[in-house]
Amino acid sequence: MPLIKVTPVQIFLDCLLLALNAWDGGIALISQAQARLSAQRRWISEKDFGYIVASVVLLPGPHAINTIAVAGYKLAGWRGFFAALSGIVLPGFLVAVALWFTYDQLSQYPTILNAITIGVLPTLAMILFRVGFGQARISTKTRKEQILASICAITLLLIPFWPGPLLILGVSALIPLAFWTAPVKAAPSAPNSIRAGRLTLCLLPLLLAIFQFAPILLPENLIAKIMLIFGSMSLTLFGGGLVMVPMLNGVIVDHLNWLTPAGYSATLAAGQMSPGSVLSIATFTGMQVGGFVGAIAATVGIYLPTALLAVGVSGLSEQLKGSVYFQQAITGIYCAVVGLLIGAATAMMIQLPFRDTPVKMLVLSLLAYLFVCRLKLRPYFSLPLGVVLAWLLALLPQY
Repeated sequence: MPLIKVTPVQIFLDCLLLALNAWDGGIALISQAQARLSAQRRWISEKDFGYIVASVVLLPGPHAINTIAVAGYKLAGWRGFFAALSGIVLPGFLVAVALWFTYDQLSQYPTILNAITIGVLPTLAMILFRVGFGQARISTKTRKEQILASICAITLLLIPFWPGPLLILGVSALIPLAFWTAPVKAAPSAPNSIRAGRLTLCLLPLLLAIFQFAPILLPENLIAKIMLIFGSMSLTLFGGGLVMVPMLNGVIVDHLNWLTPAGYSATLAAGQMSPGSVLSIATFTGMQVGGFVGAIAATVGIYLPTALLAVGVSGLSEQLKGSVYFQQAITGIYCAVVGLLIGAATAMMIQLPFRDTPVKMLVLSLLAYLFVCRLKLRPYFSLPLGVVLAWLLALLPQY
């Protein structure tokens, strides 16, 4: 697979440099990785890199980071895998920890803390709306897909208990299988032999899902609990890290009471302002709940299971794409993703104190729309602007 011999140190350093420039994440990071590893370094052919991307996009988790982790595995085995994964995750981890210390210092200033809580909500909501409607244009092209996505958004607002997002994803995967006409089956591909080790890599991470359905099985040890919760949550992240927003709110805020609404808002803002993946949300949360060790546990939990799953599944993408049932289930899941994003954005807007200060909240919301949807400012610009504006508006007379 590798075109030339590559050491884990080389892989780590190149992935570290990639992460330092990965403020856009997602597709942009995949493009940067392909340009660096294929065109510039010539470590891996563009065709082989494309095969990796094809297998990863079918799976939960951060697609860009998992693509890079699988590429590291192909280049230098397990040492290459851990070198690539740690290199691409490390900058976001360090920035999230630094943002937590900043937030912790500001917590003694109630006015600023309130501005953070209020200021980031409309901006984050607009980011979710923008991503959600963008995903809708790709994933919900038919009327029945649009209806399913709408039902998922409304259901998220109505379900009062924390496993709601997980249930929405599960039911949405089953609806196309039960009620929709099956798509035309893809041409069968040559079967790949499935080794026991590869099968184990596919199955072991999936076992973490049990903690979503039966949280009573979680251990009492806080650090282990943090790692297992985020590990189980990672397996539901179809469609990108922002799907984590309603799940994080349900599990961390409503069910476990680990974060207050103010801490939750700061967590989401930190995830948007960190390089790499928005899943730096997990790092910030782990830092808030369990200190530095908790941050490490949360980071390992959110990234490692899906990266291992991606290695296990890599090479089987053609078999998956050729399965009618898999195609239908994935269609339903991505409809649910659209609904979860738009539903979570709506829930954030509902949290704003429109009843107490309607004019201020309207102004803040319109400016957030301007920054995110019209000017398309990056989160590391739009989020601080939202906080500053919320603080300035708070100084004005009550209206």
